[in-house]
Amino acid sequence: PVASAALINGAAAHALDYDDVNLAMPGHPSVAILPALLALAEERGSTGADVLTAFVAGYELQCRVGRVMSPGHYDVLGFHATATVGSFGSAAACAHLMGLDAEKFATALGIAGTQAAGLKSMFGTMCKPLHAGKASYHGLMGAKLASRGFTSRTDVVECGQGFAKTHSPDFNPEKAMETPPQDWYIRNNLFKYHAACYMVHSSIEAARKLRDDHGVTPDRIATIRIQLEEACDRICNIPAPKTGLEAK
Repeated sequence: PVASAALINGAAAHALDYDDVNLAMPGHPSVAILPALLALAEERGSTGADVLTAFVAGYELQCRVGRVMSPGHYDVLGFHATATVGSFGSAAACAHLMGLDAEKFATALGIAGTQAAGLKSMFGTMCKPLHAGKASYHGLMGAKLASRGFTSRTDVVECGQGFAKTHSPDFNPEKAMETPPQDWYIRNNLFKYHAACYMVHSSIEAARKLRDDHGVTPDRIATIRIQLEEACDRICNIPAPKTGLEAK
């Protein structure tokens, strides 16, 4: 079934942590959108051009919602933005592909928003990739339900007791309307060198450079001193990993 495909492919696509990044969210934009979009497109017999257009629509809205909630949503309260903000991106992409009118489009966002969930405290467990699958699923179901007359609030982000006020100490609606660098957020998409959190890529690359350019081997290292931005410490810090997922 379409919904199952979105859930399964979304989780599988995030399992290696090798998917793309956009710091506007901040998180992994494509994994929340594309699984739902491809499943829906297959069901509807959509064209490639329609899928690409819907993907960009979801990507851009997702990043704008992320900007509204940043930085506290992710950095302070500990929500996994790929899961939470990603649900909005999935809903927007699917609603666009289905050609929903403005009211049903906004309704789809409301349905997705009330389902959106995911905690950074689950990093290092199977729940992290599940987050991405659920985001894709929530957006798809939001668009499908809205198309059939299901109701929700159309101001889910900004209303009292809405998504912004309950999920972040920051609410910056003006940032949603800012023009991103190069005019589109998708043009600022970041690609990974390694199957690991983006925050550790610089460390991995630095260690490789020491080995390849300077011949540094493990037996020559007596101690390592680490300095890092405080926010990084709340993303990837499992000092004594007990499982492959924790190590990754």
